[in-house]
Amino acid sequence: MVAYSLLGKVTVDITTEPLGIGNDGNPVYLRDIWPTNKEISDIIAVSLSRDQFLKRYGEVSKGPKQWQAIEIDAGSATYRWNDGPPT
Repeated sequence: MVAYSLLGKVTVDITTEPLGIGNDGNPVYLRDIWPTNKEISDIIAVSLSRDQFLKRYGEVSKGPKQWQAIEIDAGSATYRWNDGPPT
């Protein structure tokens, strides 16, 4: 999204077309500004602990309280949709 914002349009293939021109006058491509896997790993290593991750995402499949409040039939893992208009 940021790359498209830099371009000002979404009709360009950002994997092959330059995003703009650098201070040196050369084209700048997405591959020039995209972080490497090592750079991503290094940032994660210093900014997120295992405990932080588990606390935030350990029960992500439960969903928010509103999601948990949806009533389902006993023994069913799916929601029974009402075919009528909203009540």
